[in-house]
Amino acid sequence: MAETSSPNSSADDLKNHVMKIFEEATKDCEDEYLERVFGTIGRSYDSLNDFSIKLFNSMADTGIIDRAREMFKPLYDLGILSPVAVFTIVIMTYAGNHKAKSALKVYQQMIATGFNPACYTYVQLICVLATDFSNFKFLRYAKKYFLEMLDKGMKPNPTPFWKIMEAIAYREPVEKAKEFLEQIKAKGFMPPDSGFHYKEAYLAEGMQTLKMYANLVHNDTIDEDVRKCFFVLRACPGFAEKLGSKMYSALVEDGNVDEATEFFNEVEETRIEPMVLIHTAVIEAYLSFGKTKGALEAYLAMLAAGVAPNSYTYTQGTKC
Repeated sequence: MAETSSPNSSADDLKNHVMKIFEEATKDCEDEYLERVFGTIGRSYDSLNDFSIKLFNSMADTGIIDRAREMFKPLYDLGILSPVAVFTIVIMTYAGNHKAKSALKVYQQMIATGFNPACYTYVQLICVLATDFSNFKFLRYAKKYFLEMLDKGMKPNPTPFWKIMEAIAYREPVEKAKEFLEQIKAKGFMPPDSGFHYKEAYLAEGMQTLKMYANLVHNDTIDEDVRKCFFVLRACPGFAEKLGSKMYSALVEDGNVDEATEFFNEVEETRIEPMVLIHTAVIEAYLSFGKTKGALEAYLAMLAAGVAPNSYTYTQGTKC
């Protein structure tokens, strides 16, 4: 990492330097809300440091204490925030507000000034790039930085991997998914094989599932309430398993043991949510908002896609 101050610099000089970095990284912000956010965070060095302490504690509470220590490693023995932490805070703020272009610009500024990103910097940047479908180049950047992170020996959590796989499913053919998997495996990263969406023999089916989820969240033609519903669901750990358990239990309770067994066996074999589960969840989402017309249209779309309803789906369909 580039060092722009010596150990003999005074603490005040270092603090001023940190604030100049923050001001430079945020000066091009064009979003009024984020301008106020940055104005509050960067009101003074003390306010920026207070925010950093809260972020460090939050990261520690969520089990990524090593990432927090790496990012917030202070300058020398003076306990001053490092430029890496400052740049990452700005990138994280943009990422949290879905501003991929701005996050990428700050990252490039960080590299241009000679500072190396921490693992958490990469994760924040990759996730916002992979989930912004407004520009096809963002997916290429997300892949590039994920591979770059692996080249540096960093070991990210599965989140950025899944975000990229979902973006590939939405934007590219299955062959691109296979290519990406080969690249990351060659660099020592083994995709998580627990949970849904990953079993190589069923990669095409898994990518189709990811594509449908991405469509539910990012397609502007889908009802806004339903999009928000699936955005929240996708952020909840184990949501797919919970949906599957709900459908399986309902089938058993209604006496449809054969259907329940078939459903269970399909999940166990493929590790992918059956399409009937996702389509039924969409119908239920519309119904939860009292939108029976939308639920009926979702049911008809299910049939048009060649997905056969099960008895649980029909139970929901009677509410339309």
